[in-house]
This record gives sequence, C-alpha cells and structure tokens, in this order.
Amino acid sequence: MSPQYLQARDLLISVDRAGSGLVGRQIEDQLRTAIQSGVLPAGSRLPSSRVLAEDIGVSRGVVSRAYTQLALEGYVNLRRGATPSVSGRGKASGRHAPARRAENWVNVRYDLRAHLPEVGTFPRKAWLRSVRDSLYQARDADLTYGDPRGLWGLRVEVANYLARARGVAADPEQIVITTGSTHALSLIGRVLMRRGETTMAFENPSH
Repeated sequence: MSPQYLQARDLLISVDRAGSGLVGRQIEDQLRTAIQSGVLPAGSRLPSSRVLAEDIGVSRGVVSRAYTQLALEGYVNLRRGATPSVSGRGKASGRHAPARRAENWVNVRYDLRAHLPEVGTFPRKAWLRSVRDSLYQARDADLTYGDPRGLWGLRVEVANYLARARGVAADPEQIVITTGSTHALSLIGRVLMRRGETTMAFENPSH
C-alpha cells in the first residue's frame, strides 16, 4: 500500500476484546485521541473501513460506525468513493500538517523542458487499473526476487508487442527488463568492461 495511506499498524490502533469497552468505541477513542493530540493532523488520509477492519480483525460494519461517529463530531471527512481523511474542523489544529507550497506555474499547454517528462498525459486511471489487476492475479513467487532478467510473463508480452507493433521477431530469452535507466547503464557498462572496452563517449549534458 502506498505510504500516503495509513494502516492499522501505522495508526497504532489495537482492540481489547477481553475488556469491558465495546470494540467500536475503542476504535473511536483511539482515533479521536490521535486527532486531538495532533498525531493525526488535518488532511491525513485514513485507511478505508475495509482495510482497517481486516488489519484489526473486526467486521467492516464496526469500523464504518466508528468512522461515522467521528464524522458527526467533525473529526473525519467521509465522502462516497473517497478515502476517509482527518478533518480540519476537529479540535486538533493539525500542527504537523505540511505547509501548502506556493504554486508559481505559468498556464502553458505543453511543458517541453528536457529534464521533465510530460506527466499530464500519463494514463493514471488505466495504470491504476492495471496495477490492481496485476496484484490480484500475481502469485506469491511473482512478489519475490526472481529472474534478474525480469518476469517471464512480462518478457513474453514485450516480445509479442514488438512482433505486433514493430515487426520485430524477438525471443523472450533475449529480452531484459531493467528497473530503470541507471540499472540499464550499469548492465551495459559491465558488458563493455568484460569485452575489454576502456573508453566510452557520452553526450553533454548527460549522467
């Protein structure tokens, strides 16, 4: 889970089923105290009711009722389809809340600066959907260290794409998936070194 979405272990929430207090009330009290003390400043994103319920080991309805009560008290923002978050209307002032950064961007249609990608055209929804599908279908072995050349299934898909879109007959055995440009340059450098190369030319500016 992304670091910006807190989990029960990050919230330090625990429930005592042997105690006299209701489980839902324990969750309410612990979240309320964290907000009032500033441990959870305004704007902090909370885990969904489903995620928090799974982490604590309670029913989702218990967490939903706790969130609803805190929302009625002004501590939590609840909106359909949105992640719960700490409200600025609660008693806590949010003393640890990050300061808003002044935006001095000029209204431009295209950002052609060489050191920045065009992030505005990135297909975020399609990417998020693909990531979710991949994690849901992934085997346990796919989430551990595997073939240093990259996942076999991904290399097969790349080979199929090259054949379909580029007209290149590529063998998945000859495809290497790197973790980024630095990894790729490192591998290329090692290959050239083993071949006895001692001189390399770079464009300027470059790495």
